[in-house]
Amino acid sequence: MNLLHKLKCLCRILVLSSALGSHAQGALTYNAHRYQEAEQHIEEALQKGQLDNLAPYLAKDFAFHSPAGKNLGTSQWVKQTTRKHEPRVIQGVNVEVLDDIAIVSFERVDPKTFKTQFVVDVWRDASHKLQHRYESPMRPGPKSIRPDGKG
Repeated sequence: MNLLHKLKCLCRILVLSSALGSHAQGALTYNAHRYQEAEQHIEEALQKGQLDNLAPYLAKDFAFHSPAGKNLGTSQWVKQTTRKHEPRVIQGVNVEVLDDIAIVSFERVDPKTFKTQFVVDVWRDASHKLQHRYESPMRPGPKSIRPDGKG
């Protein structure tokens, strides 16, 4: 199995595991802080329609992967993703660095509707370029079971 195939499998596992709910947010590591800032810059550029501000972050062969298996290149993804509302809040950033690959996962929350998406981004760590993005809507976690006193 080659490295790219392993990364794709890992990304799909991370996206599927988002159904388990969010992680507690503590102090950010250096890498988590660095990538959270980059992700926030991407979110703000999309919100403002400032496509020139995306160029420093996106690899030439960037690809977006939707939950339905639809793959989009940069121009198609930007056209579909450009927003005309507040930037979404990025939280729960986790970063795993493997050689020159950084796998960044986080939750992206719409501040008005509170709809949450789970995002997994694959970055080239040395060049700090986003190669692949996988995202999926988060489903609510299981409801807690409370005793009803009926045995």
